Amino acid sequence: MLHIRVVTTPGLTGRLLDRLAELPGIHNLIVLEGAARPSGDAVFFDVDHSAANPVFQALRGLSLDRDGAVTVEQVDASLTSTVGAGTDAGLSAREDAPVWEMVEATIRGGAVYSLSFYILIAVGAGGLSAQRAIWRRRGARRPILPPGSPS
Repeated sequence: MLHIRVVTTPGLTGRLLDRLAELPGIHNLIVLEGAARPSGDAVFFDVDHSAANPVFQALRGLSLDRDGAVTVEQVDASLTSTVGAGTDAGLSAREDAPVWEMVEATIRGGAVYSLSFYILIAVGAGGLSAQRAIWRRRGARRPILPPGSPS
């Protein structure tokens, strides 16, 4: 689950709440009118991982990524279960779907890849080069398939 905080101008808060009401996977919606300074509203809510990408698209669609402030936190632990009202218990397999906004934010934030990542890339590239060399030696342009496999 993700915890999202949005600071918006009072004129956008109603549109934001209408849009969030249309989206699944949103829990614990809190609106604090006039809480942001100099003038603005604070909106807090939790969202399931499986529903996060459409929520971020909606926030961008309202230009809150430019005209407001949006922060996202990963919820590591929760004492309450959100399965129930508005959530399908069968979505647990989709919880592993990537939240693309968070992937992009990590990349923009200067994520550093580990040495093992570069080794994996090098081994993969080496394997492809070796496979191409084998194909050239055999004169084949396509991989050799085992007997009985579709061509």
